[in-house]
Amino acid sequence: MKIYEIYGTLLDLTSCKEKIESLCSLKFEERESSYHGLYYICGEKYNGENYQIVENIDLLDNEPLEESDYPVILYINNIKSDKNKIVAKSKYFFLISREVL
Repeated sequence: MKIYEIYGTLLDLTSCKEKIESLCSLKFEERESSYHGLYYICGEKYNGENYQIVENIDLLDNEPLEESDYPVILYINNIKSDKNKIVAKSKYFFLISREVL
């Protein structure tokens, strides 16, 4: 079973990264792409639990990545720990969607 969650936040990109690092004892790496621009990632991208913090805009078509009014999006993929529960209880993050496969 794989669990995926998407959260929105009103925090800016860097403040979101710092808040998640503090809450969940994680360390993010800064990355940049033509699709996301500047973003942060933590964890094993394909095999393990991972986190990605992006601005809610697709730079290629200038449309939101997620249908929400939150400017920053946190993706938690392939959830294996309870860190997502810490995020869910935080006043800074709001669940947009949850998928169990």
